[in-house]
Amino acid sequence: MINGNSHAFAGSFVNSWVPFIAMTTESSMRSTRYLGLFQPPRRRHPHGQARSRRKRFLESLETRRLLAGVPILSEVLASNDRSLFDEDGEDSDYIEIANIGDEDMSLDRYYLTDDPENLRKWRFPDVPLPIGDFLIVFASNKDRNDPSSQLHTNFRLSSRGEYLALVEPDGETIASAFAPGLPQQVTDVSYGIPSATVNSTLLERNSEARLLIPNNDAVDPVDLEAVTGSWLDLNFDDSTWSVVQMGVGFGPSVDPLPLLSVADSRADWVNVNEQGVSNHWYYGFYNLSSDADGIYHPDDFQEFLPEQFTSTPTSRKWEFQDGSSETRIERNNQQGYADDSKIQWGIRRWVSQYDGTLIVEYDFAKSRRGGDGTTARLLHNGVQVDSTQVEPNDRSVETRSITIPNVRFGDALDFAVDPLGPGGDPANPDGENDLSRMRIRVARIPAVTESISTNIGPEMLGISSSAYLRQRFQVDSRADLDEITLRIQYDDGFVAYLNGTPIVSRNAPVAPSYASTALGKRTAEEATIYETFNLTERRGLFFEGENVLQIHALNVDPADPTFLVQPELTIKTTAFDTQNRRFFAAPTPGATNGVGADIVGPLVYDST
Repeated sequence: MINGNSHAFAGSFVNSWVPFIAMTTESSMRSTRYLGLFQPPRRRHPHGQARSRRKRFLESLETRRLLAGVPILSEVLASNDRSLFDEDGEDSDYIEIANIGDEDMSLDRYYLTDDPENLRKWRFPDVPLPIGDFLIVFASNKDRNDPSSQLHTNFRLSSRGEYLALVEPDGETIASAFAPGLPQQVTDVSYGIPSATVNSTLLERNSEARLLIPNNDAVDPVDLEAVTGSWLDLNFDDSTWSVVQMGVGFGPSVDPLPLLSVADSRADWVNVNEQGVSNHWYYGFYNLSSDADGIYHPDDFQEFLPEQFTSTPTSRKWEFQDGSSETRIERNNQQGYADDSKIQWGIRRWVSQYDGTLIVEYDFAKSRRGGDGTTARLLHNGVQVDSTQVEPNDRSVETRSITIPNVRFGDALDFAVDPLGPGGDPANPDGENDLSRMRIRVARIPAVTESISTNIGPEMLGISSSAYLRQRFQVDSRADLDEITLRIQYDDGFVAYLNGTPIVSRNAPVAPSYASTALGKRTAEEATIYETFNLTERRGLFFEGENVLQIHALNVDPADPTFLVQPELTIKTTAFDTQNRRFFAAPTPGATNGVGADIVGPLVYDST
């Protein structure tokens, strides 16, 4: 029955695409505990929304400002068919609980129920639920509550819709509920709370710091258990220290090392339907004809979905399998598409993992004669830095070489094939026969000086092997700290402290003093790569309000001619729109849900 009318077919279906959001070049993937069987959440399409819709969604989200662990029912899949399997290999329905509070918690003695008259129907064992984490419980009627294994309720969910509640340990207070009940559910379409991962920076690269080049132990701590009054004291007065801009260091004006290859579109290609897994390459498109301002921006890039990867013995490519567009990306070929109603670029995106100058070389040619000819475009964070056009019948190869300065970690280089070439009529575009060959090679200059904003050679070189740095930053709420990451370039060693407590060190002695040196020499290639440290387990060291990151940076010798330290501190916060409930065409057990849709129509019920 559809809208009350009977029809001679049965089953269910949803729109082939339901919009959602993600806030980073790569979608957030949290490690989810299935208690006995780890199954990573599905990767999802992270660029599927126009900017205006993303903005409206974010405006409706509120990050957590709570004072305890707060569990909620965040996602339910009441008609599971292949979306997630339990330890028995069965596609049991599941219930996802998220902790949206600002403290870790246990679900010990909480309850799940599908009966408003029996609020103590199934009780949780003592299982932890850290800040921002998710827990999966299978609604299978298998009744398993061993905290070391997967959890299973003693009831199943009905796809017809029913009451579902999470009940506090008193057995009476409703912590979270779908009431009066879930709406009609659809196979492999989940239902729950819109949510997104919001990325923010506590300390940006090139941010301000206070610097001291020590020549005695006057500000050193007695030991790491007694930092009061030392430079590691949160309240230490560093007003007389030099104000510098990170990164700080020094190095030769001409680095003797050759260029280092960092990316090759052909060599990096892998025949899998996942994005970003091979050297940070992504494959997608840009819909010029549907873009309101007609100007390419980085977030206009839309990745192909996993199901849009075709793999046969003779062909492996990203494409529109429904025939709606001829845009496609292959190992060696790339094509946009244009007709009377659509203009679409085919785009390869590479996300830089480096700071500094990049040398980009790419080969471009038509694969077959005809069409309108094509235009190749190279864009750095949406700004075009190079382009070339090929005539419809010209199949000769052109090799382009471009130097791109001031590239930063996380910057996007987009290599686009625009189907509007020099031989076409814009009023009557012809996108056929415009398949193009494109091979891209990226190299970098591994020079320490590329990352230096403040040269401290005159103060340090030949004088000291140590530099003390203090950077102040604010934390509005510890509830925001779902994931904490420190990235740092260094030459040759360092110890990082947070509010006086050591958090990570590399190539440094256990208890360094002002006279300490790094334990070994690093090459410029090593020093200019960001090393990444996950500090989420050190969340308890952060204060709400002012914090200080203290870095003791070490050179291998006072006379060593190269030195560098450049940190960045970032966080990810899961934001929930708790005022709304929506459907999600791609279930995401253990990950944020995205925007979702209010309807998944048309729903098709059993009918005759």
